[in-house]
Order: sequence, then C-alpha cells, then structure tokens
Amino acid sequence: VEARVQCPVELAFQGVMSALSIAASTNLDVRSFTGNYRLPMTLMIMSSAISGDRKSSSDSLCHKGIRNAANELNKYEPLHWLGSDVTVEGTMKALENSPVMAINNSDAASFFNSHSLQKERRSQTIAFLSDVWSGSAQSHIRSLGNRFVPEPRLSASLLTQAEYMREFLANE
Repeated sequence: VEARVQCPVELAFQGVMSALSIAASTNLDVRSFTGNYRLPMTLMIMSSAISGDRKSSSDSLCHKGIRNAANELNKYEPLHWLGSDVTVEGTMKALENSPVMAINNSDAASFFNSHSLQKERRSQTIAFLSDVWSGSAQSHIRSLGNRFVPEPRLSASLLTQAEYMREFLANE
C-alpha cells in the first residue's frame, strides 16, 4: 500500500489494520484481561496526516476488498459502511440487520462536525459508540419502535488533518 499509493507507512498500517478488524469482527471474539468477558475483536483507530499525504488513496486501496465482499454479502449478512454522520437511531437500525458496522472516513472533519457530534448530542453519541464498540447489548425504545441488538460489532477508522485532530482532542 505504501509503495503503490506513495503514502506514509503509518497510513498504510492504519488501513490494513482497519480492514483486518472489519473482516475478523464478524467471527472472532477476544477474552478480557480478567478472562471473565468475551469482547468483539474490533478496532477504533484515528490518525492525522497533512494534506497531500494520500489519506483517501491509501484508505480506499486497503478497504477495496472489504467493500467488495460487503456488496456480495449484502443479501445475506450486510456490512453497514458509514462515513460521516452516525446517529444513535440510524446506528441501531443498521445494527439490527447486520453483524458488523464500519465507520470509515478519510476526511474525518466531516465526522467531527456532523449532526450527531454537535454540542447538544456529542456526549450521547460518544457514550453510545463506546458501548457499541465494547460489544454491549443495546436496547432503544423510541416512538417509531423498539430496537434490540444483542451483539453489536463496530470498527472505526478515521483519518483527518492535524488541525481537526487537535480541535477534537482539545474538546472536553
């Protein structure tokens, strides 16, 4: 990947690790450090790179096979692939019919500035995504119906420019 798209090795590494996480998370669990819990084998990873480092090209190449497989499996075991806005309601709907969801964005500024991460929703969205990432069963009761997801699987790979990373990390 590094040689093919002329990107920093760190970007290639992130893309490969993200693709492996998505592929493995459908079938594999890991044991917690205490050995008392099974957790989904998933990964959340975020990196920053300067403009021109080939974030989108390396990410696209690394995930090409996963995207193709997701399209093939769509009839039976869909993989939901999300980019920028990840609402609690939308995520619950997607996970209800899918074993795996991937949040993947090579320009994560759109993710950080999305509707679901605005100040009034930020805490709820981050807490929800953390619970889903840990594999915790999710149950939501809404006026449009109840949703239950027993074993959610969430992988996330976000690439952004350094200024957006600093802004996000500085936000309490």
